[in-house]
Amino acid sequence: MANNFDDLAMAVAAFGANNRVILDDLGYPSIMVGVPKMKYSDIITDGTQEVLPWWIVDGVEKDVIWVSKYPNIIKHDRAYSLAAKDPAAVLDCIKGCAYFIDRVKIGKLNYHPSDIYWAKFGREAVAACEEMGLDCYINANFPRDFTHAALLIAECLADYYRTGELIVTEYVGENYDPVDHHIKEFVVTPADFKILLDELQSVQNPECELYQCWIGDDTRQRWLAHIRAVQQTGVRTKTWTKLRWRYPHV
Repeated sequence: MANNFDDLAMAVAAFGANNRVILDDLGYPSIMVGVPKMKYSDIITDGTQEVLPWWIVDGVEKDVIWVSKYPNIIKHDRAYSLAAKDPAAVLDCIKGCAYFIDRVKIGKLNYHPSDIYWAKFGREAVAACEEMGLDCYINANFPRDFTHAALLIAECLADYYRTGELIVTEYVGENYDPVDHHIKEFVVTPADFKILLDELQSVQNPECELYQCWIGDDTRQRWLAHIRAVQQTGVRTKTWTKLRWRYPHV
């Protein structure tokens, strides 16, 4: 837990000196932004030197208050400030804040496992920004890497269900000697399965970057035939229950 917290804290600190991870009494994190103490004179012309009430807590004047950086999620009946933990809430936030902001930076929440369909979230977030006329930045690798990984997993699954096993070659030792591992159990949840099929379908769209990157239509058609064969293998497979790798140790 300590190492994960340190990694998260370092990543958050990179956002700026006024960003911090704060743990509650249960040990759950929130990403917060420190707002320095302000007086009426800071926000109103000819305002007084009196401190704004926001920085007075139980009669005590604070030098800084910590506010949520992200739309809160509810967990254990408490509110936590975490990025993109609830994609629907983030999309609503983009649309609700469109009149007050100029630019949106779209990314994923690292250091925390989740079942969020990141590629779909990225596409929907960009679409929401375009709908509201907002400028947005998204790392090109964000949806692309997810799609590449999904295609690789789908290809592995197709091989597994055609042959009854998946052979993974590991190169070990100083001489990188090949060692084959025969994986006999490799199944996925219905939700994971749907994501894989969605990605297999999306890359067949002529607007997709992967579709467009092939040089020569004959090469593209061979790739499409392969993708469609993988897709059909998945469609014919009905026994998907739980994603689990059983990997023998060397």
